Amino acid sequence: MKEGFTLIELLLVVSIIGILATFTAVLVTNARADSRDSVRIANLTQIMTAIELFKSIEGAYPIAGACGENGVLANAGKLCGSYVFQSASKKYISRLPQDPQGGDFAATINSSSYSLSANLENGNRYICSNTACNEGGENE
Repeated sequence: MKEGFTLIELLLVVSIIGILATFTAVLVTNARADSRDSVRIANLTQIMTAIELFKSIEGAYPIAGACGENGVLANAGKLCGSYVFQSASKKYISRLPQDPQGGDFAATINSSSYSLSANLENGNRYICSNTACNEGGENE
C-alpha cells in the first residue's frame, strides 16, 4: 500500500487555502478603509468642538484667510491642515488634523456658520456644520 497524498488531494487543499487567503485579504482591506473613515470622523468632530469652543469664547466663528494667522481656520475652501488653530489669547488645536491619506478636509466658513466635510472610502461624505455631524450624500 502506498503512503502519501494524491495529486487531487493536494490541489484541493491548495485551492481551499487560496480561497481562505483571498477572503482574509478582502476583510483586512475593508477593515483598513473603515479604520481610516473612523479617523476622519473623529478628526472632524474634534475640529467642530474646537470651532464651537472658539465661538463661545471669542463671540464669533473663525474666519477664512491666510493659514497660521490668529482666528483663521480655512483658506480657499480647505481646512488649514497641520497649522495651529488659535486666537490672539488662546490655542484651540495645536495642529489641525488632516485626512489620514494626506490632504485637507473641505471647509466653508463665514461669520454665522461653517461646514466641514470629508470623503469617506465607503463612497459617502461626512459633513459637520453648526454643532451637528452626519453621513450623507455621495463623494464629490
